[in-house]
Amino acid sequence: MKRIGNLWPGVITFDNLYRAAYRVLRGKRGQVRAGHFFFDLEGELFRLQRELISQIYRPGGYRTFWISDPKPRLISAASFRDRIVHHALVQVWMASKSRVMLAEDAEKNQGAVQVA
Repeated sequence: MKRIGNLWPGVITFDNLYRAAYRVLRGKRGQVRAGHFFFDLEGELFRLQRELISQIYRPGGYRTFWISDPKPRLISAASFRDRIVHHALVQVWMASKSRVMLAEDAEKNQGAVQVA
């Protein structure tokens, strides 16, 4: 397995944060928290980007609540803002991971072709 490095510059781009915000919004359009964030989306994302760049971003607390379908469970949900950061990280990591996996597969297949 190869090490994947230099992901942080991709995570903190405005484009990546913007895409992450819309991914987080899926299924949450009716929620008040999402509405507050999206009311000033550009400002919120620039503020978040500034905090990430200057390394002063701190995750907020989790909201906990109980659900009982199909059995009782305690759920802890991150804030809308924190979920955007989660999605931004995963988007960049998955894109890099798939590139590395494709390269490794190509190397394996190339070796198999040479043997045959």
